Amino acid sequence: MICRTSDEAPQCLATENWLMQLHKELDNKGILLPERINEDELRRFFTAANGDFSCLLSSVKKTIRWRETYGILSEQELEMWSSLVFWHGFDVEHRPCLIVRLGLACLKVPSHERPRLTQAVSKSSFTPA
Repeated sequence: MICRTSDEAPQCLATENWLMQLHKELDNKGILLPERINEDELRRFFTAANGDFSCLLSSVKKTIRWRETYGILSEQELEMWSSLVFWHGFDVEHRPCLIVRLGLACLKVPSHERPRLTQAVSKSSFTPA
């Protein structure tokens, strides 16, 4: 994602302040941070924004809006897809690997259920064992 700033230098915050400032800004705007977006995920947003707070805020708000628009699957619905979508191990850079068994899904999932499979993929959050 590319964030453009005005002629001013991008607004950067010290690492100890940006998280509190983000929560305060979202609170002021009446935006609830979904529990799925935890501190680790927010740190990834912060890193992607290169410390530019306005870019960070914009990205987080867009993500929350997108997730609200796209819909939320319950834990039971996610469990339904666990044989097709699951976390398994880590790559060489120690990032968790999400396995999506597309071949099996194409064979077994009726076409009218495929949008729910897409949601299961997008809603699969990594929880370390």
